[in-house]
Amino acid sequence: MDKKHVLGLSARLLLFIIPVIAGSFLVSGFLTGLFVDRGIKKAMNRLMVYKAEDLMRHTSSQWNLLLENNLQDDSAYRESLRRSIRSYSITMLREDGEWILAVDEEMNIVFSVGASDADELLRESILDNPLLESGDVWIDGSFGGEERIGYGFFLPTLGWTVYITDLRRSFFGDLSYIRLYYTIMVLFTAIVSSLFIIFYVRRSMRPLRTVISDMHGIVQNRNFENRVIPVQNDEVGELAREFNLMSDYLDRAMARLKNIAHSEAEARIEIRNRERETLDVLSRVSGHKDPETARHTSRVGMYASLISELRGDSLEESDLMRWAVPLHDIGKVGIPDAILLKTGALNAKERSVMEFHVNIGYEVLKGSASPVLRAGADIAISHHERWDGSGYPDGLKGKDIPVRGRITGLVDVFDALTTTRPYKKAWTFEQAIEFIQGKSSIEFDPELVELFIGGLDRVRAILDEYGDDDTVESALT
Repeated sequence: MDKKHVLGLSARLLLFIIPVIAGSFLVSGFLTGLFVDRGIKKAMNRLMVYKAEDLMRHTSSQWNLLLENNLQDDSAYRESLRRSIRSYSITMLREDGEWILAVDEEMNIVFSVGASDADELLRESILDNPLLESGDVWIDGSFGGEERIGYGFFLPTLGWTVYITDLRRSFFGDLSYIRLYYTIMVLFTAIVSSLFIIFYVRRSMRPLRTVISDMHGIVQNRNFENRVIPVQNDEVGELAREFNLMSDYLDRAMARLKNIAHSEAEARIEIRNRERETLDVLSRVSGHKDPETARHTSRVGMYASLISELRGDSLEESDLMRWAVPLHDIGKVGIPDAILLKTGALNAKERSVMEFHVNIGYEVLKGSASPVLRAGADIAISHHERWDGSGYPDGLKGKDIPVRGRITGLVDVFDALTTTRPYKKAWTFEQAIEFIQGKSSIEFDPELVELFIGGLDRVRAILDEYGDDDTVESALT
């Protein structure tokens, strides 16, 4: 199963810790700026209200003087009152950028301090910031073409609306610098912290990487006798010690498995040797009744194994053919000696009895637990079938004949031709090959004949090494 690719532990730690620290700085900076902003606004509001109340007290005291002297309707004194209020407003200004202006009920500017009363932007700003139902209004935004904050209120004695404003940067300019410096500090601290964390994490992970590398080498080489050295007396060291305990167990288990595997291998070899010895004995049973063909069974097994190999069959199949094909005539044990050893031609009844040996061989071998014996049963019943359907016992035709039977039928005939029998002399090698070729697509599978002809050098070597002396001499002349 494919493993899902994930980041390493170091990368995951860094991706978790660094954002947490940086995020903590940013959040704390944001909250600090927010609270400072609120504090400045609160102080500014108090200052504006204080100035408004101070101006209202001054205006009220001056108006009361006019009322006491019954001069409130005198235009000269009212003008004097206006100039007095304006002069007092000037004394309230503390720095450049502060404005105090008053408008009457028709929104005409009565006086202005710090701002030009001819500036049309002031009138537009006043119209954009009318008093609320509460009788006042807070200003925070564009006013007179500049970003300002301020407070507007109503003077009931004179019917004026007064606006006290200041440049926004006068209150929040320092806060902007503070935020800038704080941001720079956060970035610097985050970078330094990140470098320190990277260094610390890598340094902390180094023992773990060493332990993992040693563990990987032990597992990769399956050398469980080696041990991982605990480099630190911490969790990493505990991991190394636990792995060493596991290695001890695996080392003992591997030793036991090797002994078991060795014993099983020896047992399988012994069983195979015993099985092959038994098969060799069985294959010679028919030879016991037909001594002149005693080595026939060994040769046909080798020929059949060669053709199986040339077909591209597996090594197991070729080896199975080597030991199963010699059993093809095991059924001859049930044929009377008078027929089996007869030197002359067989009559029809005798031939019928002789042909029954394939059924006897099949019945003897079928149903066995051994793959070789089961293959031998199939070979015994089918090795006398012919490609054109003229064979026995079932008259199978072409590739309906099992391939093992087709192979055995070919090599059986070839060996019979090149072997001296009671009723004939051995043919020469060339005569036998010419016969086989002539029977291609009649008695034999043409593909198998082609393969057989292609391996004649090896066929000749088998005949030379395992043939009977008189057979070899006759076949090779």
